[in-house]
Amino acid sequence: MAFSDRIQRDYDFFLKLLKFCIKNDSKEEFRDFSLVSSYLQILTEIEEKLTKKLGINFKSEPHDYNWLLSALFRGRVKEYRPMIDNEEKKELILKFQMIIDIDNMAIDRRPEE
Repeated sequence: MAFSDRIQRDYDFFLKLLKFCIKNDSKEEFRDFSLVSSYLQILTEIEEKLTKKLGINFKSEPHDYNWLLSALFRGRVKEYRPMIDNEEKKELILKFQMIIDIDNMAIDRRPEE
């Protein structure tokens, strides 16, 4: 299975993980896990490997940060916005744009049935 297909298949999981990280990063019981930092590091490594392997630059700026928040947190932006309380969390959200781009690429290249 192609990497982009796995990303597309697991998109909901990646999104749930993003929400979990944003929501729980500052909670005492998760502090040792550095949820946001760890997820950000993983996404950065994926971006670097894809850029190196495929020659495609995945460092894309979102069309609009507010649009990105709306796309990720559908109808719950007001709930999540106060939790995005530092630059690292904002950077993680911006980095997640890559997952959306990969998901869109996987959908775009599927043959029509």
